[in-house]
Amino acid sequence: MIAPLRVPWALRRLARPHAAAIEAALGPPRPGTVLRRTGRPWLFLCFTNRCGSNFVAQLLASTGACNDAGEFFNAETVLEHASARGLPTLHAYVETLPKLVKRARVLAAKASIDQLLMLTDAGILDQLMPDAAFLLIERQDRVAQAISRVIAAQTGRWTSAHRGTEECGEPAYDRSAIAAEIDKIVLANAAFCSFFAANGIVPIHRSYEDILRSPQPMMDDIAQRLKLGVLRANPARVRLKRQATDINAVWKARFTADEPTMS
Repeated sequence: MIAPLRVPWALRRLARPHAAAIEAALGPPRPGTVLRRTGRPWLFLCFTNRCGSNFVAQLLASTGACNDAGEFFNAETVLEHASARGLPTLHAYVETLPKLVKRARVLAAKASIDQLLMLTDAGILDQLMPDAAFLLIERQDRVAQAISRVIAAQTGRWTSAHRGTEECGEPAYDRSAIAAEIDKIVLANAAFCSFFAANGIVPIHRSYEDILRSPQPMMDDIAQRLKLGVLRANPARVRLKRQATDINAVWKARFTADEPTMS
C-alpha cells in the first residue's frame, strides 16, 4: 500500500490564503471523499511568481498535448466556478476541471506551494498521483525575478498581456521590497523541495534560463514521465513577450551596488 502524502511539520507554518478563503466558503477539507478518476494525466506546473511559468505554460500548450496551464487553484477561480455551477466542495470543483478543459490530452495546472499543501490536506493530491507529474520551474537569477515581482506589483502588469493602470505611473525603486521578494522566492522554492522530498516525489526540475536556451529536454522528460510519445513545442504559438526593460537592468545594478540599511 502506498503511504499517503504528508505535509512536513515545518511547512505547516506557511501562509495559505487560498485554502483559507476556499474553506471559509466551502467548508473544511474532506479527505475521505473519493474522486472520480478520468484517466487523463495531470501536469502540475509548480511555480513562484515571475519565474517564467506563464511562458512555460504557453510553450507546453503549443505542443497540442496540454491546455494552457492556468492558476486553477486560486481561491477566486475556485469560488467563481463553484458559485456558477453549484459545486459544494473543493473535490467537486476538481472533478469538474477535466470537463472545463476538454480537448487536451494532459490537464496542466499551475500550483503554488500553498496550493499543493491545500490539495494534500484535502486528500485530493493523493488520488491524482497515479496519473500526475510535477514540473518545478525556478529562475536562477533571483534578483531579476524579485525586481520583476516588485515592478509587476506596482504597475499591475503581471504578463505582457496585462495593460496595467495608467494611475500607477513609473515604478519606484525600493531596495527593501526587492530584498523581501528574494527571501519569499528562496523560501517557496525550498518549501517545494521539502514537500517533494518528504513524499518521495522526484519532480521534473528545470530553470527558466535553461528552458529559454533549449526547451526540448524538458519536453522529452514530460513525454517520458507521462508516456505521451514525442512532444515538440511551437514557439510561434507563444503569445507572451519578455517584459524586462532598461528599468530592470538599472534596478539590478543599483541593488547589487547598494549597501543594505541596518535597522
